[in-house]
Amino acid sequence: RKRLPALRRGRYRSVAASGGAYAAIRADDTERLLIAVNTGDSCCLDLPRTALDGAQAGSRLWGDGALRATKDGAEVFMPKRTGSLFRLESSHAFS
Repeated sequence: RKRLPALRRGRYRSVAASGGAYAAIRADDTERLLIAVNTGDSCCLDLPRTALDGAQAGSRLWGDGALRATKDGAEVFMPKRTGSLFRLESSHAFS
């Protein structure tokens, strides 16, 4: 957390929830982070384009989840009972 100021002090916004899965964005003036948590079985959580604050890319910083672009935004795949952290960016593609 010390290396990621947005995680400690950033603005917080919930962006998606379904069953035991939840995603939120923490952002400050320098970075945007997507936090995804899954308390249930493996799942995919759809993230609408509007929820991504214009991000067109994301790189995984922690966890076993995967972030993929879709025609309507993105989806995050999460194995059962895991969490993941992604840095959102405005260029390139989701990975």
